[in-house]
Amino acid sequence: MAIQHTRLAFNGYETVVSDLPEQSIAALLQLGFSTKIKNAIAGVKAGILGTGATPWSHDEIEREAIRAKLGSWGPDEATAVAICAMYQQEMFESILTGIAPASRSSAPRMSDDDKLRRTIAVELLEAWAKQQGRALPKRSKPEEKEAFNAYLSKALEKPKFASAVEKEFSSRKAKAAKALDGLDDLID
Repeated sequence: MAIQHTRLAFNGYETVVSDLPEQSIAALLQLGFSTKIKNAIAGVKAGILGTGATPWSHDEIEREAIRAKLGSWGPDEATAVAICAMYQQEMFESILTGIAPASRSSAPRMSDDDKLRRTIAVELLEAWAKQQGRALPKRSKPEEKEAFNAYLSKALEKPKFASAVEKEFSSRKAKAAKALDGLDDLID
């Protein structure tokens, strides 16, 4: 599509780029460029710091900190600045390539059941490693966490391990349901 035929419309105002003077086109391009990069981090810093309308969870901060290749992270200024810089760089690159960056919300959230399955998988992997006298990667730094997750994924590909995780998951869910039996009138 040729840029001069692009239709601009907002709130009842409408025009075609070819009808605009060159200064207006330049001003709109500059405004759009800066706004696009600024909007890439709208609410991000406040979310990371926990002061915004939608605070980020520890898992969200951790996931983005790993992508930003941070050695340490938390709900702090340094983490927020680094993640914001990464988002702005990604937006700049998307402007240059025409390919929209992936948003952080595109990462699926784990259900409570999936969180429990993951917890069990980690417990079983750690127990296996201890029994075998093997050391697993620590999880305090992004690269260590990545390596640990690779081990966990590899273990979950093994049918016997995946079956053990599912068996323990079912057992824990049944125990929890049984513990709640008869507590219908707990809160009146």
